[in-house]
Amino acid sequence: MRIILCFLLFFCLFSSCERGGENKQFTISGKLIDSTNKRNLEGYKLNVRSILGTEEKFLAEGLIDSNGKFKITYYFKLDNFGNNLRINIIPSILTQEKFEFLPLGENWYKEFYIGDSSTMFIKISKIINQNDTLFVYTPNKNYEFYGPMSNKNIGKIRMPNTRSEIYYRTNNSKINIFRTIPTGDPIVDTITLDINP
Repeated sequence: MRIILCFLLFFCLFSSCERGGENKQFTISGKLIDSTNKRNLEGYKLNVRSILGTEEKFLAEGLIDSNGKFKITYYFKLDNFGNNLRINIIPSILTQEKFEFLPLGENWYKEFYIGDSSTMFIKISKIINQNDTLFVYTPNKNYEFYGPMSNKNIGKIRMPNTRSEIYYRTNNSKINIFRTIPTGDPIVDTITLDINP
């Protein structure tokens, strides 16, 4: 009887390990939308990799069609290497960072807005005084907003769709930094600058 119980326990454990280690099929699909350049991405290669820290492993690859769409199937063991998915686009594009930290081991569809820049509405946390000027420095262009300004919705800027820093200051306050990754057209982001008194 003891031998039979041991055999059954071993069989259950073995079967469980086998199921957990199975290669499972996943399909990812999506569309790349470029409202800035209206470029044709047909034939661009998508290289799909699993990421764990600084290590990465190739999973699959596919091509973008004439409508900017893609559909890629890959196989992955859920208890295997990786905790997120990255898609490398070949040739590379400015907004490559939008294809990092994607769900791994899941079926999904996503739309990626990959325009080079976005419209950003600027709000401020307090009124700009008579002799103050708000300076906003972006990687592409500098903006100046002059006081007095009683309306806290002060205007809009264009920002590149990459990880960027906005430097801003008023005449009587220190320089501050706002880090952001815009979502991309046609989505419009609003950012509020917390101006020091």
